[in-house]
Amino acid sequence: MGDHAPLNSSSPARPPRPLWLKLLALSLLILSTAGWLRMGGSILRWNTLQAIGADPGPLYMAVTGLFLGTLAMAASIAIWIRAKWAPLFTQIFIVLWLAWLWIDRAFFASSPNALANWPFLLGASVLVLAIVFLVLQRGRKHFL
Repeated sequence: MGDHAPLNSSSPARPPRPLWLKLLALSLLILSTAGWLRMGGSILRWNTLQAIGADPGPLYMAVTGLFLGTLAMAASIAIWIRAKWAPLFTQIFIVLWLAWLWIDRAFFASSPNALANWPFLLGASVLVLAIVFLVLQRGRKHFL
């Protein structure tokens, strides 16, 4: 049940997952949960969101939550099972997610304060990109 191949297996044993790879998979799982909660919350409160004139609306929130939940979960699972395509998929997903985050705040958010903390958001975005790319680069040998 651990990170090693069974003793009777003819395939070579994989090195155990390092802590930082486990933390990346967990972080993606948490991001996935946020997406599913966004989708579920918008569906549960659909009528209320329409009644108060939420902009861009419950459909947008449900669809974006579905995409975020699905893609982040796929990246998390791919990293956990150490699929060959996991590093590239995760890097592309993170870049697209951060791009969407910025586009969403700049063009779709109805709050005038959506970009009020843009310097912090920029720093956090760069930090997330750097950490994810570094972790996946250091972990290349774990995806063979």
